[in-house]
Amino acid sequence: MAWPFFRHLVYRVTAHFSWPVGRPAPLTAPVMAASIRVSCSTTNLTFSMSEKPYAPSCEQNRDVILTVLQPRLKGVRRLLELGSGTGQHAVYFAPALPHITWQTSDLEEHLPGIQLWLADYPVANLPPPIVLDVATDRWPTAKFDAVFSANTAHMMDATMAGAMLSGVARLLPPNGRFLLYGPFKKEGNFHGPNDRAFDQRLRSHDPAIGLKDIAWLDQIAAAEDLNLVEEIAMPANNFVLFWKKNAQPNRLAD
Repeated sequence: MAWPFFRHLVYRVTAHFSWPVGRPAPLTAPVMAASIRVSCSTTNLTFSMSEKPYAPSCEQNRDVILTVLQPRLKGVRRLLELGSGTGQHAVYFAPALPHITWQTSDLEEHLPGIQLWLADYPVANLPPPIVLDVATDRWPTAKFDAVFSANTAHMMDATMAGAMLSGVARLLPPNGRFLLYGPFKKEGNFHGPNDRAFDQRLRSHDPAIGLKDIAWLDQIAAAEDLNLVEEIAMPANNFVLFWKKNAQPNRLAD
């Protein structure tokens, strides 16, 4: 059974944020992101509503992601992060990108955990998180010139992935930027046995989800006037896919 996205992001806390970059750990049942504290072994979960949700892999991948974001977000003023999860990426990236108002978002039940991180690491360019379920049409009405998301696409089914790309395209102005980090297939192939095993593990819990092919994502994105300008290879067979919204629509008028 496919869960509504961003219900997948509850799952994602164990499926990505609590895993080492090599992604060897097994999935567990969905749990509230705001109630998770993950041990460094990544296989033992303890629960406490009084503690911030913690994910070791956020600390492992944040520096390499930041090196990609910094030159590609020059001139950006407002950025929306989709599926902020624990909030750890936001509190690290926002101070390093002081020219950007970094807006976190997730399902409502995840916001308390994000807010705990924001409260402990307050910066002027990091406002309170907002509720966002990409599978709905209730996207923000505020203006954003960039969108970022980490480790979300493989937790979506095809319909949800399409809804995310459509929502991003509607939100962005011409020349707006979308950066999507995570593991992907390329030309139908996995980047090694770990990715194949990770995909199989995801599909054992929900056959509709799993690693998406870059070409498949880009076909949907292109129909939404998003132009893939870079595929940036990252450690542990991850990528950052970097789209820009076309200044003029590609599609022929009806």
